[in-house]
Amino acid sequence: MRSLALALALSLALVPAAFAKAPQCRDAHGRFTKCPPLAAAPAAPSGATAKCKDGTYSMSQHHSGTCLHHGGVAQWLK
Repeated sequence: MRSLALALALSLALVPAAFAKAPQCRDAHGRFTKCPPLAAAPAAPSGATAKCKDGTYSMSQHHSGTCLHHGGVAQWLK
């Protein structure tokens, strides 16, 4: 029985985020309502050439070593 419960718990933990329940918002009266849009991501700093995988930005002029200690390059900006 424990192994069945463990298998069920593991399978639920592995459900992709796409199948997760959408967030629900309530108005001042407690009724469900449409959630406000999320804020836009801030613009990259002036002169940034890459966004690193940890969310920081790089101003590196060369690809070699860019974001080396930040998990690598997530996106080249220029």
